Amino acid sequence: GGGRIIGEVCHFIDTATYLTGDSLPQSVFAKSISSGRADSVDRDSVSITIEYSDGSVATILYIAVGSKSLPKEEIQVFSNGRTAILKNFVELELWSGSGKPKMEKGAGKGHAEEVRAFLQSLKSQGEAPIPFDSMCATTLVTFAIRESLATGEVIKFS
Repeated sequence: GGGRIIGEVCHFIDTATYLTGDSLPQSVFAKSISSGRADSVDRDSVSITIEYSDGSVATILYIAVGSKSLPKEEIQVFSNGRTAILKNFVELELWSGSGKPKMEKGAGKGHAEEVRAFLQSLKSQGEAPIPFDSMCATTLVTFAIRESLATGEVIKFS
């Protein structure tokens, strides 16, 4: 249960948090994007803004009614005159001052590596691959997104 926000958007929140160096979320605001279509649930298309304690801002557009010819998942990161664009978690464009991107391709989305890292942390009784605070923060943000959608308010964390 919980729909796409709790079941799918959580992965983008995890990624954004990782890219901030595991900075914790300070606030979240979400707004449904109405499709105007009877066969589409408006909560399946949302705009989400998350502010982090280090000053980073993540904007997640989860769109369920876009063109199927575009990459299903795309992440863009901007910092210090550089841009990284990750498409479907397998194709990476790295842009800097040269104007021509450096392209890299991966073999998959990292599921096998994720399971391997988790199992290794259990065997070695070492640190979990994802910090516990980060996992809790992601869960709280998904609940806050639903609250923000219901109230139209910015939800702040203390």
